[in-house]
Amino acid sequence: MSWNLSIAICLSHHPKLQFSKVTLIYGDGPSGKSCICELLAGVWHSSAVERWRRRDHDIRLSYYAPESQKIVLTIKDSELHRFNGDRRLPQGPSDLRLVYLDEKFDREIRYDSERDHLSRIGLVFGSDPETVKSLCDDIRVNGHPLWRLMEFREEHISPNEDEGEPGRDGWFLYVPVGKNPSDKISLTGLATSEQIGVMVQFAVALARTHSHDAPTLLVLDGGGWNWLDTLLDAFAPYLAMQPFQVVLVLRSRPLNFGGKPWNEWGAAYFEGGKGVGNNTITSVLH
Repeated sequence: MSWNLSIAICLSHHPKLQFSKVTLIYGDGPSGKSCICELLAGVWHSSAVERWRRRDHDIRLSYYAPESQKIVLTIKDSELHRFNGDRRLPQGPSDLRLVYLDEKFDREIRYDSERDHLSRIGLVFGSDPETVKSLCDDIRVNGHPLWRLMEFREEHISPNEDEGEPGRDGWFLYVPVGKNPSDKISLTGLATSEQIGVMVQFAVALARTHSHDAPTLLVLDGGGWNWLDTLLDAFAPYLAMQPFQVVLVLRSRPLNFGGKPWNEWGAAYFEGGKGVGNNTITSVLH
């Protein structure tokens, strides 16, 4: 189902930002891009705003689902409160879903050797293993052609002390990266850009699943990602065709932005200022 979702966000130290169906947020250096992502995610997940509790914040999120709704997220004296009108919300609104891929997801994927891939991906999205497995099934059918034919394999391999090789026990993800789809590489053996592509596939699949039941927002905080413009151009039309709203953060504007791959996208440029709260937003319309 495709929902008619319109979202706007207003922060106490920023002008109102109206999101398009697919919106690019970009800007060099520390300009507040990740702040927007984390405060958006904080409407649902309190852990996303931990580093912002030292200062007071006031964020207003308005949307239609299908009636007009307004959510207020307030951080004051390190305490977080959510309201829908006069009604206090113990958690995020039930009539709007959010999927958030943090730019630092690789901490869970690359550096966690205590868990298998299935558990690590589940931690990134706050999902249980069975949900992650089902997402892998969905990706093989509906995912972007790049890195689509992935699969989980159950492995029980004892450590090889003579070779200095650790053991593996659990479910591990294998992804094809060459012309032969049967030649697959373990997730942690992929290049960084390939790992990003795989995790974006999971994020899109999870958002697509949520969108069957409620309006959904996918937030991809890619400000620290190492993606080439060719990869961005390849994924831009795919993200634009999804039945949910997308916010993508990058450190700079893609070279081809405004060209055919980005025809459906709106954009906002964040310019860093001196001191916290002195950043500016310049909306770019096309």
